[in-house]
Amino acid sequence: MEYKFVTPEGYKPQKIISFEYPSNWKVEWEDEETRGTKTIAIWRKGSLFRKESKMTLRIDPLWIGGRKKKFSPGEEAIKHRKDHEGSVYLQRDNLHILQYFKGNEERGINLKISYWDVHHENGILVCSFTMRKGEEDLETTKEEFSIAEKIISTIRITDAIF
Repeated sequence: MEYKFVTPEGYKPQKIISFEYPSNWKVEWEDEETRGTKTIAIWRKGSLFRKESKMTLRIDPLWIGGRKKKFSPGEEAIKHRKDHEGSVYLQRDNLHILQYFKGNEERGINLKISYWDVHHENGILVCSFTMRKGEEDLETTKEEFSIAEKIISTIRITDAIF
């Protein structure tokens, strides 16, 4: 399935962000209370024999808007690499992607979060996939992480022409 959304009207040039996801996954917008923005949450739906997944892929659009960026998207991604030990830099089309992992604790649960900072000409998409620490090697976790990577690999950012 394909999901598309347009960047907010105040940000020029406006872009269309699209990605593909499996039909047995669900996509919802969730409010980010701390910044007043919205985040896209994507996870595997439940079925008759399977519970809904607790692992979630989030795509958090951060827009630069009409302001001129100091660095190109590639330079910016490479510059941020030093902030994240063990990070990997990837380039695909007009996107520059920095992937790294961080640990976190939420409500007493240790988490491992994989981040992909997708740099483009007028902003960054911060993508993250959250899993419980110690469950990285479980078959279900590996499968869902692999699907999250595939979803991220389908992200396209194109000009919005109205």
